[in-house]
Amino acid sequence: MSTSAAASTAPARKMRLYSKAPDGGRSKEDVQAAVRQVVSIFVEESLMVLNMYQKIEQMHDTRQVASMQRDIKRNAGIANAYILFYYLMDMCNAHPEGVKSLIDHVLNASRELRDCETRTPISDRDVFYVDMLGDNYLKHSDTFITRASREKRKLQGLLGDDGRLTLKIESSGKQAPHMINWDERLRLSFATLSKAVLDNIGNLPDMGRDVWKKSGARYCSAASHGWKSIRKAWKALKVGDMPGFLQVRLLEDALIARDCMWEYGVPEEETVLSAPYVPPAYRCFTDGQVPLRWQ
Repeated sequence: MSTSAAASTAPARKMRLYSKAPDGGRSKEDVQAAVRQVVSIFVEESLMVLNMYQKIEQMHDTRQVASMQRDIKRNAGIANAYILFYYLMDMCNAHPEGVKSLIDHVLNASRELRDCETRTPISDRDVFYVDMLGDNYLKHSDTFITRASREKRKLQGLLGDDGRLTLKIESSGKQAPHMINWDERLRLSFATLSKAVLDNIGNLPDMGRDVWKKSGARYCSAASHGWKSIRKAWKALKVGDMPGFLQVRLLEDALIARDCMWEYGVPEEETVLSAPYVPPAYRCFTDGQVPLRWQ
């Protein structure tokens, strides 16, 4: 049999749907250096995107308690995504200036409410991850901050001496340890941060047609800018392909873009569908066709 004939009858090589970060990967120091160089820029860009669609208010008028509480709670939710990322990367004292400013606003506004004998909305640590903050935020600690600091979440038991994250995976009823190196840790943590940023942009509001069209166009523009920053940072971090949950979010935004283009005439160039990183299968699916790979 000729070489060409053998090649034609050989089974097609199965393509990997995604790739993980390289085995072994970079050291903790190298990964943290990449975070300082790349993610700090992404943070500032993502905060600009959030301000573009959902303006980040910073109210300090204690006479408007309800508005101030709502403002604190919303800003705390935005800050939490960044706080969690830097906590998981063991960089609690290395927040970019934009995150520091957001955290300081939440803490200062909460102190102002408390000084007026008004309940602060961040007394519940599920609302604000104050116990994931670095010690640099506790220099001017008060009763609330000190109490949270003493109960600060610990990483002991999760990290090995080499800095790898240890998880437990159950298979056939038995648990086994699973090690995640620093590259994979960055990959998953940054994907979680990216999705949180996109979630904070918000969903399309259920409003009247005129307002809906304007809001839909603004959302598509904000999502497009958000994804552009995510993809730029992802490429610079060199951590492999996106995890599945972030790929699903990209498909969701592609479908929203499709609907806004069809229903309200939003130009494609103002949506994620114009981006070169959107897979051809996604474009095929948004056009109502079944991609070849899915058949």
